[in-house]
Amino acid sequence: MTAARAYLKAFLVVPAILLFNVNEIFSSERTGISPAVILSHKVFSPLTREDVTLFVLTIGNLYFFFLCNFIYGTWLFHDANSCGTYVFSRMRDRRAWFYDKVKTMLLFSFCYMALTVLFLAGVSLWQSRAWPDVQLFAVAGRMIFFFTLLAALTNIAISLLALRLGSAPAFFAVYFLEALMVLSLLIPAESVLAKVWGWLNPFGGIFSLDELGGKTLFQMVYVPGLFAGLIYLGGRYIAEMDIGLADAEAE
Repeated sequence: MTAARAYLKAFLVVPAILLFNVNEIFSSERTGISPAVILSHKVFSPLTREDVTLFVLTIGNLYFFFLCNFIYGTWLFHDANSCGTYVFSRMRDRRAWFYDKVKTMLLFSFCYMALTVLFLAGVSLWQSRAWPDVQLFAVAGRMIFFFTLLAALTNIAISLLALRLGSAPAFFAVYFLEALMVLSLLIPAESVLAKVWGWLNPFGGIFSLDELGGKTLFQMVYVPGLFAGLIYLGGRYIAEMDIGLADAEAE
């Protein structure tokens, strides 16, 4: 898959969004609800614990993540299979190749998620019969930031796992793990472990609709930290991976 073709494939999310929102688009009724609130509820579900409302991703709203993983999840793996032997045998450090692919994956994920949130925001504005406001831009910006990192993280995880298991098992293993992490948040539990997991689960409560609370600020640091950790470990794995050829000798 060429880079240009990969960017164009991001538009596959548009018909998916239209399909999942067909009732709202063709409904003659309009609401006076804020478009930011409508946008948030198109992706998240409110979950109240100890009088604190978190917004968590739901299984039904993972369709755009599923499509993103399907389009880009094995891109790095297939690129390594098609030219990895040729490229790796001529490189002093394979991590340079990997980091370059990570930057491209971030761009793919950003374009895909920006397009997703843009169309979801458009549907929300259509439903609310309101003009865009500051809150809508704030919510959309947080979504794009968070979803871009989460999509890139899961896509790279699929490709790294595919180098060991193959593309199909890696895709289903990662997506199954995503679904389990989402479902685990719906189990009513008030133990300390459950509270800690609610913070450490990247699919957990994302942000408040009204303010930048501690959970939001934590996620803004924690998710990039997870991404950086995966890239570091992935770079080491690629550098040590056995491809049956020796690296080019250093000058």
